[in-house]
Amino acid sequence: MADFRRAVAEAPVILTDGGIETRIMFEAGIALDRPCGAAALLDDARGRTVLEGIYASYLDAAADLPIVIGTPTFRAQADRLAASGRSEADAVTLVNADAVAMHRALRAARPGAADRIFIAGVIGPKGDAFIAAEAPDAAMAEIYHRPQIAALAAAGADFLFAPTLPAQDEAIGVARAMAGTGLSYVLSFGLAPSGRLMDGHDLGEAIAAIDAATAEPPLYYLVNCIHASAAARALHHPRLFGVKANGSRLTPEELVALDRLDSEPPEVFALALRDLHARGARVLGGCCGTDQRHIAALAGLLRPPT
Repeated sequence: MADFRRAVAEAPVILTDGGIETRIMFEAGIALDRPCGAAALLDDARGRTVLEGIYASYLDAAADLPIVIGTPTFRAQADRLAASGRSEADAVTLVNADAVAMHRALRAARPGAADRIFIAGVIGPKGDAFIAAEAPDAAMAEIYHRPQIAALAAAGADFLFAPTLPAQDEAIGVARAMAGTGLSYVLSFGLAPSGRLMDGHDLGEAIAAIDAATAEPPLYYLVNCIHASAAARALHHPRLFGVKANGSRLTPEELVALDRLDSEPPEVFALALRDLHARGARVLGGCCGTDQRHIAALAGLLRPPT
């Protein structure tokens, strides 16, 4: 396993992958499984090839810079897998382990880069990422998410990552379950236009509450699925290390309603994130609407001069 904690302490910048599901839909033309999204493609020959190609493109885009690739398991929880037809008792273990194995194989194919490619075991919120009322309380969240978290940890992810969390209470439950694995972990929030969490909590107060509620707090926090301009207003908090930014200024609700991709040019995206890096953000990458061109443009701006 790569030493992600050391990289966070030492690397001036760590890139992340970019959009996954938007590329599946608009680039590959594959309709996403409603219950479990990209995870359903792991069992499909064409879908798996598409997934491998998308992640490989991000590794190529990063070139010699450190990069995180997250498993396509945002919706690979037991109830969602069952709704998608994976009803076997060990479905959570099998699907999440398969996703980690795919990423480990992609890393192994680049032996000279093994110490700068980091695998994030990804879980998503129980409900809709932008509807706080669907989020469970802390106790229920810990119980609900624990099986998937345990599966990702046992499969060999370098760290655990929970993006687009809508509510403080669910984040506390996720943090407790992740801390119990002994792995480093990272939490990330989607934000309302006000800059608060979707449940109305102030971002800084939520971070303090989560840190206080866990014996081993998150390694750091991110914001994601928002435009870089919105992220800029949140980056004053010392525990907030960066952003996985959308390529569009539209809100997530507006993006979901579109039947086409909306994204700024890679050069515009990269310049905005370089400005965030100049303000102290160290973990930077893409979310909805971004692709390998956006990450390559960002890498080009952030690569130290030789």
